[in-house]
Amino acid sequence: MNVASSTSLNHSDHDLTSTMGAEESGSEKKELLNDDKEVQERENLESFNLPVPHDEVVSKDQQEATLENDIFTLMFLANRNSLTFIFSVSVFILQMVVLAMISYNLMKETGDFFQNPFRIPINNEWDVILAQGCAIVIATFFQVDCLTSLANINLKYEENAIASKGYFNASRSSWIVSNICRFLEGLISMFVSFIFIVQSSSVIDIFLNFAAVSFVSELDDIAFRLAIGGFLGRNVQEDAKYARDLKFHKKRTYVSRFTCGLTTFFALGFIIGWMVIVVNQMRGKYLMNGACKRVRVVLPDKVYNLPQLMREPFSTTLASMTNMTVLINLDKPAPLFYAYFSGTYRIPQKGNGEFETENDRFVYYEWPEQANKQTSGRFSYCAAEQAWVFTIKDFDDKIPRGRCGQWLLRSAETTAFFLDEVSQSEWTVWTGFVESTSLEITCMDCTRLKDNNLGCNYNGKCNIDGSCSCNEVLNGEKWFGDMCEALPPCKTVDAFSFGEKSNEYAQVGHYMSVSDAANQRVLAYGRPIYWNKRNTSFLQQNFLLYTGDRWFATEWLVTDICSSPPCTTAIFAEFFKRNFHAYWFNTWKSNNIYISERTDQFTPVGLEWFTVGRNRAFGGDFGPFGETYEEGVLFHCFQTDCSRAKVCGNSGFCNDKTNPTVSVQKRCNCINNSSGYFCQIDAKHPYVKEQIENFPDVQCNEYFCDYFKDQDPFSGFCPQYCNQTAKRKKCWRTQLDCPGKPEDRGSILYSPIIN
Repeated sequence: MNVASSTSLNHSDHDLTSTMGAEESGSEKKELLNDDKEVQERENLESFNLPVPHDEVVSKDQQEATLENDIFTLMFLANRNSLTFIFSVSVFILQMVVLAMISYNLMKETGDFFQNPFRIPINNEWDVILAQGCAIVIATFFQVDCLTSLANINLKYEENAIASKGYFNASRSSWIVSNICRFLEGLISMFVSFIFIVQSSSVIDIFLNFAAVSFVSELDDIAFRLAIGGFLGRNVQEDAKYARDLKFHKKRTYVSRFTCGLTTFFALGFIIGWMVIVVNQMRGKYLMNGACKRVRVVLPDKVYNLPQLMREPFSTTLASMTNMTVLINLDKPAPLFYAYFSGTYRIPQKGNGEFETENDRFVYYEWPEQANKQTSGRFSYCAAEQAWVFTIKDFDDKIPRGRCGQWLLRSAETTAFFLDEVSQSEWTVWTGFVESTSLEITCMDCTRLKDNNLGCNYNGKCNIDGSCSCNEVLNGEKWFGDMCEALPPCKTVDAFSFGEKSNEYAQVGHYMSVSDAANQRVLAYGRPIYWNKRNTSFLQQNFLLYTGDRWFATEWLVTDICSSPPCTTAIFAEFFKRNFHAYWFNTWKSNNIYISERTDQFTPVGLEWFTVGRNRAFGGDFGPFGETYEEGVLFHCFQTDCSRAKVCGNSGFCNDKTNPTVSVQKRCNCINNSSGYFCQIDAKHPYVKEQIENFPDVQCNEYFCDYFKDQDPFSGFCPQYCNQTAKRKKCWRTQLDCPGKPEDRGSILYSPIIN
């Protein structure tokens, strides 16, 4: 082959090689461009969370991702004994402690943890609900730490690349632990944000609290910036710089669907949880969780003089509309004495188990209310005037007074959801005109205390409805009071009236507890009812009872209690057990003999008493009870325990042989011219001086017989008078003609009352 030919071949070969090289180079470039295009398309699909075909596999060399610049990346890389590791773990612990403290404080004061653990408000305005929805979305979809932890599932752990940089302590297990810590911190941050959001009742509170939790969640990122800025030393700074530049390759296996699905699962969980809470708020579920289910209300001593009305405020068929005994004259009813409607008010439950509400607030009824809603006192919320009002369902005096209807008491303007949260001092009472007044409202719900049994004073068991089941304490009797706060009061009470002179002294009552067939005491407003067994009139009987906020010694017509004699104590018990109510039983019209001071005591003993001289119905311009004056009325407990030291002081000894079922005039035998139920009156008292100064001409009267007839030097005086007095004080138990005082013989009528 000649040179020319050889040269030509060489050129031809060179051209062919060049051409082939150019073609191969072009093909490679085309493939690279195609690969770049595929990568770009894949990344675009991933950015919009769209599915990528499984047959599209991109080279791992072209899929790299930097790690998150936070302390969890430092935790993964750093030596376990290094300052970097200690710093990163400390920041993580700080975040968890702060979030735990916030969670505890958000839930620690929950009244009922199992029903409302997050202390969710009763309801919210629509702007707050809308803001809550926006905050929930932001909190879930923009929680970086959670999203980063899930995204790291798609990164391939490359141990050799890390070890080549000298980070030999980094391992697959530390990589997993650091991501778990990051995910846990993000999840708890979302949870705390969720609690803040659902607890908030204003738009500003929602985003202020959310911002505070976001700051705690960002502490890991802030700490990383401090590290890379050199604030924690050079070694920590170098570790942070390496963590910043470290890249992992994405796995060939496609897992973005799993990551997206898991993220959506958590987001939907929080959103659905919030939606359930909003629905429950609209249904009033959280209303009961914060409610005091039982409140004691003391109404004022105000009177609405209904007889002055020229119309009938009650339906004439009221008696047939309720199981309550109605003794008042419905055509001309007695004055409406508000204190008679004092007592325990409760939230009634409907037949379907739901509680009665009105205007998104509970309705409180005077208890018992189930069969007597027409006559019971009622507290409800009037949305038209934003006030709580007291009404009686059947009451209508035909006098319009605003948009709240026939209210009798009205609070100041308020948005309070519960009656016990309403101001007690800013109320208005209707007495034919408007007057300012105040109420006493006390929660009696034992479940409102963290220690439920403390609500029962540790003397009983707290029930789910807020009531207390009291324990037995004395002679088979249980503790008294809604909260088991009082020992059983006396079963027998003696009453005495003192005038200026000894002949004006009289034992006016020997009151015995009214008991039913099961020998259980009959109660009114949680206090015992006492019957005066020394009353020998067949026309009227005396009862000592508590109603409103006072004790009353009253006279009742026998015909009101039983239709025909003989009347028995069992009939008395049945009468007062039949839903006794001071107003509807016409206690106002019953002849009030004595009234006590205002009190919540469970016993009539130890109170200041007033004698009623003129009933209000008889005219005059006296107070609500008519003319009253102090007459020196005293009530003493007959069951004094002689084992107590100095029961009778230094001037007498206790008579332990007395029988409480028999009308015995004294409990102490007095000496040294002392006198009184407990020998409390010394020789300087006018009663004693009368006898001493006139001796031996003693004054034969009841006081002498009760306290002096057995003392020297008076022994043996007035035998006939004292025998007649003793006989008169014991004949209450018989059906014989009982004599009166010797000076009033014949004035006491035959008693048909038997036991």
